[in-house]
Amino acid sequence: MPISHNPLLGRPTLMALGAAAAFFAAWLAVKVNLDRACVIGDTPYLDLCTPAPDRTAQLRTRIAANPGDTAAYVELALSPRSAQQARALSAAVLLAPSDPRLQKLEAARALERNDVNAAVAMLVKIVENHVQEEPATLALAKLLLSGQSPALEAHLQAGAQWPQRVLGRLSQAGGSISSALPLVSRALAAGALDPAAVTAYIARMKDEGALTDAHTLWVTLHGRTLPLLYNGGFDQPFVMGGFDWEPHAQAQRGRAGAVVDRSGAEGRGGVLDIRLTGRPIALPMISQLIMAGDGPLRLQGEYRAMQMRMDPGIAWVVRCTTGPGQVIFRSTGFTDTGNAWKTFEHDFEVPPECGNIVRLELGTIATASPAAAELASGRGRIWFDNLALLRRPR
Repeated sequence: MPISHNPLLGRPTLMALGAAAAFFAAWLAVKVNLDRACVIGDTPYLDLCTPAPDRTAQLRTRIAANPGDTAAYVELALSPRSAQQARALSAAVLLAPSDPRLQKLEAARALERNDVNAAVAMLVKIVENHVQEEPATLALAKLLLSGQSPALEAHLQAGAQWPQRVLGRLSQAGGSISSALPLVSRALAAGALDPAAVTAYIARMKDEGALTDAHTLWVTLHGRTLPLLYNGGFDQPFVMGGFDWEPHAQAQRGRAGAVVDRSGAEGRGGVLDIRLTGRPIALPMISQLIMAGDGPLRLQGEYRAMQMRMDPGIAWVVRCTTGPGQVIFRSTGFTDTGNAWKTFEHDFEVPPECGNIVRLELGTIATASPAAAELASGRGRIWFDNLALLRRPR
């Protein structure tokens, strides 16, 4: 039955099936062109070519003499001229079930008859066992983007390689990781994707501006409800690319105006440790994207500072991630405490126009403009610990 005649499939699925079948049609065309070169003799270096009319007869003779001649069945099944192609394919599959050429032909046939599950099953086998099978990988990516994620999810198992290969082709197929969140989540749960790969997908989605989807995957990666401010006690190493703390890139620490580290403190575990060197400070010194939503919030924590010479001091800043990145809150300055720990607490509100996600940054009071930020500098050392972001009653 032609693909376009099946009333049970929606238009996106039909388009994807047609596109997937086209990949295999193109692959089979390579074989057709090779046969044509053999027939007209315009490729003299192909010394294995045999005139097509005789070749089919030769294959039949070989099969009659040796019913187990796998190579003959395979070649006959792949020949577009063979009137017995379907029968030859059935026999060849029995003799060589793992031959990728036959698997591709079976997948193409399944797509032509709208059997999505059968096509996906065969495509998964191909992609799992053959790294370089780009047409099959791209076909699966297109099926995934057409809404066929459940058909792919049925083949997830621990240690599988095909999910990562297919997800790596989504952009080429015209989609993004955001389009495949159900598959990614279930693949992670099934052990078919490792956390490092998922973190890389999160970073990619952040770069693409799909922050809400990226955060959804971040929560899925952890498998539990997370606090608004992640790793506020600085006890865990920072996860680059995720919704954790992101220190400003320091290409040359010896020339940095603010050297940002996690360090240990007696009786406290990890703390945020910032050493100011007197050179211009690249801002923000450290930041974190937060799924805050709109409404009233409270930022609280502890800090201590020693030999700080920076007036009026360092400050926490909250800005929108939409539009020009409007600053909606700036704390009072953190100045020298004589090396004693002190608590702080600041209330602010996220306006609806700011979007669901804001960025908490550590900057300075004197950073009302980009030009001022480039000139900000100071000396001394400051530590932060036990930071938390809490919702307040409206």
